Amino acid sequence: AGAMTTQTPQKTIEEILARSGLIFKAAQDIPGLLADPSRYRSFLEKIPERIPSNQLKIAVAGVIKSGKSTFVNAFLGKDS
Repeated sequence: AGAMTTQTPQKTIEEILARSGLIFKAAQDIPGLLADPSRYRSFLEKIPERIPSNQLKIAVAGVIKSGKSTFVNAFLGKDS
């Protein structure tokens, strides 16, 4: 098992935003995945102003057995 580290909520949110930006950039390279990339970019840029309580809620939706948990764990940097 890996060593546990303690992070402040703000640092964690900043890391999530950075990872979100990387995922967004990668998604733009997949033809047809994002109908209007500017809409998503605008949303990502506004996230910090929408987090007064230092909490971020993210919903992940998909069909059964499509890898939602695997995606979330990878996004958060957790081992499976």
